[in-house]
Amino acid sequence: MVSPKDVPLALTLVPNWDLTLVGNDKDGKEWSEQIHAAPLRDWSLSQNLRYFSGHGHYSLDVQIAEPYLRPGLALELDLGEVHDVAEVWVNNRKIDTLLMRPYRVDVAPYLKAGSNHFEIVVTNTLRNRLVDDGSSGDPHFVMFQRRVFFMPSGMIGPVRLLPEARVKLP
Repeated sequence: MVSPKDVPLALTLVPNWDLTLVGNDKDGKEWSEQIHAAPLRDWSLSQNLRYFSGHGHYSLDVQIAEPYLRPGLALELDLGEVHDVAEVWVNNRKIDTLLMRPYRVDVAPYLKAGSNHFEIVVTNTLRNRLVDDGSSGDPHFVMFQRRVFFMPSGMIGPVRLLPEARVKLP
């Protein structure tokens, strides 16, 4: 059992993740783009990503110190704000798929002292892509010519590791 005074402080995972975006263009051809040290922000606020629909693969290597891996501690990965689905991978192992708030999962069993690799695969809705199809004049998407608004997309964060003492109930 870990006493409350022995629980380490929360860690904020730096906002500059490597991001690889993978999607399809209007003709169904797959394309991808890599952004090194990408800030965590809403894709729909970026002129280049506003119409993107697909998967964003965020990756980051993080040093984890021994005090965070003590028996009796849970270490919740809290992704903060995410739009819309997040698949969590730690050290090349799929941990969980998170569909709604809170975007949190205990990652303690998958971590080791030293360097740990985090990958979060975020998938957004098709809405922003359909707005682009509508704005191009495609008659199949006329409803999106009249209702032009963008849905938030991507991992906005903040992303944190939250240590918590595990409690055994009788």
